[in-house]
Amino acid sequence: MKNYLLVKKVIIFLAIVSLLGAWCFLHKEITSEKTDEANQYAKVLKQAYPQAEEFEKISPDPLTFLVRDSNQKEIGFVAFGEANGYGGPLKIAVGIDLDGQIISTIIAEQKETPSYLEEVLRKGYLDKFKTAKVTSPFVLGADLNGVSGATISSKAIAKAIRNASHAVGRENLNLEVKEISEPWNFGAAEAAVMLIFICAIIFSFFNKQLNLLIKRKLNLRFPIICCSIIVLGFWLNRPISMQYLTGAMLGFFPSIRENFLWYLVLFTGIGLPLFTGKNIYCFWVCPFGGLQEIINKLCGVKYRLKIAKIFKVTRYFLLWLGIFLVIINNNPASGNIEPFGTVFGFKGTGFDWIELIIVLVIAVFSYRFWCYFLCPIGAVMDLLSNVNHVVSKELLQLYKRIVIHKPESISSNPKQ
Repeated sequence: MKNYLLVKKVIIFLAIVSLLGAWCFLHKEITSEKTDEANQYAKVLKQAYPQAEEFEKISPDPLTFLVRDSNQKEIGFVAFGEANGYGGPLKIAVGIDLDGQIISTIIAEQKETPSYLEEVLRKGYLDKFKTAKVTSPFVLGADLNGVSGATISSKAIAKAIRNASHAVGRENLNLEVKEISEPWNFGAAEAAVMLIFICAIIFSFFNKQLNLLIKRKLNLRFPIICCSIIVLGFWLNRPISMQYLTGAMLGFFPSIRENFLWYLVLFTGIGLPLFTGKNIYCFWVCPFGGLQEIINKLCGVKYRLKIAKIFKVTRYFLLWLGIFLVIINNNPASGNIEPFGTVFGFKGTGFDWIELIIVLVIAVFSYRFWCYFLCPIGAVMDLLSNVNHVVSKELLQLYKRIVIHKPESISSNPKQ
């Protein structure tokens, strides 16, 4: 037992050291990047304005270049707009002529989920901005239609182009540009998710009391998780994933006004085990866990796969591996090994579909196979729950020493 605990501590120590080392490596790479943006984005600039011969940086925020032809005549601008998408930030180069018309939109940098970005590009979304005026609002539902199934990516691209084009129109072309205020995006989707979390919290704590009150045994967890499969799964495709978690770790936070649902799902999910000590999300809300459970119930297989405890640490290894890859590549999509997007969004690579099929087939014979043996998010939830238990235990001990034992020490010495 002592050897096992020693090995466990060594492994945890090495895992933490490796992640810190990767973080330091990433920070060094970022700080040592070239500051000459004209050379850094030379290829993108040429794509954005093919007839240009010279690019002169005229503004750092947003990064803007004045474009000249072979005769040194000013012919337009290239501006770089930024916004946060589903997986992380993206940067769009916008070519603009002297009449304030957009002539090109090029993705300069992106850390978006590949399947969503491919969907946007496949449907020619970037072409919708060509010939538009820089004074256009570029708002989904107003002068733009997003790409179904990739709404967040569509909004992020529109916002990046809006930031770049409006800045050029206002500062370089002296045009009157109407400021676009971001409305709070709170509707049926956000209300439905909030209701699911509220029901999960209430009934996870008071299910026994309710059964005693009505004198009937009700399994309220099952209908709640079925609703989550429909809402968080197939309708919204928003289960908590490694991309959510690692994006937040790298500081890639989308606009809270436009993406309130992102904050609601992530911070409620990780906040529950941290503050209550109960892994409510995994067993009451997670749509993929619920889907595996339903498949197992429908098939009527009662057998539970028994694997040695040492194999149960696989999900902790996958958690470490996912975070390590994300840090090294500075890209949240690098650690995305989960089949959530494939099953609920019907998007993914060949490997994603093979992984999904294998997991669901095993789920027929093994109750929540992915959850118990492979899910890195489940590992995160359990770690946060353990943190709560440790902190609660320490606080209880402190309370006993300060409050409970103090009167005894005082009464034992009446002269004090």
